[in-house]
Amino acid sequence: MEDYTMVGRTYRYYGQEAPLYPFGYGLSYTTFCYRDLVLSPSVLPICANLSVSVVLENTGLRDSEEVVQLYLRWEQASVPVPRWQLVAFRRVAM
Repeated sequence: MEDYTMVGRTYRYYGQEAPLYPFGYGLSYTTFCYRDLVLSPSVLPICANLSVSVVLENTGLRDSEEVVQLYLRWEQASVPVPRWQLVAFRRVAM
């Protein structure tokens, strides 16, 4: 094997089409609604912190847990990077 890049070999580096079963896909006995996403700042300078908030509501009939996941995409990267990168997550019981 001479090509050690991960491009085309792992979900992180697939082309522009979405995966059939994205990360976190699974069955649930309830439904959730995400709304009022706020990013601050809207454009992130190099080495700056990003604040993110979202309202999560359980709209189903059963109590459950949801894993809220935050992915970032790097615009105009100078080196090969994944299409999306998981940067934070939090399990929320509702």
